[in-house]
Amino acid sequence: MPQHETEVLSAVRTLMLSIKEKDLHSVKSGTCNASCIRFYLAKLLRLSGHNAAVCSARWQGSGKVPGGDNEYIDIIMSDSPVGQDDRLIIDIDFRSHFEIARAVDSYQRIMESLPVVYVGTVARLNQFLQVMVDAAKFSLKQNSMPLPPWRSLNYLQSKWLSPYKRHLGPINQEGPGMFSPGLHRQCAENLMRLQFALHAEQEAERFSGTCNASCIRFYLAKLLRLSGYNAAVCSARWQGTGKVPGGDNEYVDIILSDTPLGQDDRLIIDIDFRSHFEIARAVDSYQRIMESLPVVYVGTVARLNQFLQVMVDAAKFSLKQNSMPLPPWRSLNYLQSKWLSPYKRHLGPINQEGPGMFSPGLHKQCAENLKGLQFALHAEQEAERFVKKKKKSRERIRIHGAP
Repeated sequence: MPQHETEVLSAVRTLMLSIKEKDLHSVKSGTCNASCIRFYLAKLLRLSGHNAAVCSARWQGSGKVPGGDNEYIDIIMSDSPVGQDDRLIIDIDFRSHFEIARAVDSYQRIMESLPVVYVGTVARLNQFLQVMVDAAKFSLKQNSMPLPPWRSLNYLQSKWLSPYKRHLGPINQEGPGMFSPGLHRQCAENLMRLQFALHAEQEAERFSGTCNASCIRFYLAKLLRLSGYNAAVCSARWQGTGKVPGGDNEYVDIILSDTPLGQDDRLIIDIDFRSHFEIARAVDSYQRIMESLPVVYVGTVARLNQFLQVMVDAAKFSLKQNSMPLPPWRSLNYLQSKWLSPYKRHLGPINQEGPGMFSPGLHKQCAENLKGLQFALHAEQEAERFVKKKKKSRERIRIHGAP
């Protein structure tokens, strides 16, 4: 998943878990099928700086595809005509779209592997839909049951790919009854169910070793300690304020002094520095600046701040060429939050327990990340050697003249 999608997913999870039952009563009246949750979440996303709205889609039946309607959230990443990569779809109850009768065990496992809340592009959504339709066909076939039309690929695609209208506020929000506690009882139960599922999903990720390269950081910190450095992994988490979304980040640091810390007594180490600055449709000049960044950042907070300011200015320029606004997760305040927020230092992984942590398959993505980082480091070192060699050649020519 691209970095910006990961950051939006993290923000959506945090905001979903922050919603209380009383928040729903101020949003929409009547039985609304969790519409109040979507509108309140979209409102929180806008307060965090995202161009978010609730989309209502409706389509007519044609052939074997029944008519229907669907409601979801989207985030527009660009002010220019929207393409597939400029729009993120957010579905707060993603698994519910794929429930089938008498599902076999293999289908249940696939269902449980789906995200509770989907955050991603239309292209990635289409991949999920194709997989789930194929799995549903197989499951139903085991019970000699046909695929119902509301689980066909065309019907599922209609839910998110049909013409839609964006709404900033609830439709038909009127009448004193909207504040009645009983009206949103079903929505409150849905909210509790989704929040429970989100907590379970997060715990499963921590336990299963889906660690977003955390294992690489902890092993690197361990090697640094064995080399005599006071190194640890720092986990930072911050709440959203105004236009700065909440989030979390993990990096390595080295303490250089036993005295109270100043900026120059602590080195920040980020093992995948460039990934924090990826943007959509980057112009050539931005790509060149990205390639000039170190693969692994090692330096003081003061030097890090200089990098951040340069990258934010460059991102603004690049996005402006495509008539796109600076997304909130690329603002200076958000980027600074990643390394300057309150943090906890850890010498060993959090919640490292259970036999499953030694399973070879669990860290497949981390292994791929490691290979990619090592390849980039080798390329960076080769480029530095070439520049040094060229510099020495020029120096010899300056002193001794051309051969």
